Amino acid sequence: ARPHDLRRWYLLYSHLTALKSFKPKEYDVQISYFRSAISHPDDRPDCGWGKFTPKGVDVIKVSTEKVGNKFLKAPEFIEALDTCLKDIYSRNKKP
Repeated sequence: ARPHDLRRWYLLYSHLTALKSFKPKEYDVQISYFRSAISHPDDRPDCGWGKFTPKGVDVIKVSTEKVGNKFLKAPEFIEALDTCLKDIYSRNKKP
């Protein structure tokens, strides 16, 4: 075997080992989850994020058909994120 082939197998093994041993912890906060308003492959409304918090998941549907990195650059997403952050800030602002 060539050295770069062995390196690929070692990296794959390392990544799979890390993935298998990763145990996410629960957070005592509400999660804001942004998703496209178009159909989504996961039929759970919160896409599984609810198991990480007892305070629930605020699912924010964004009116765009863009996915992946293009979703994060969509003006509709940026506006929804801005609104969400302003809401969080106003709720947590100290008098």
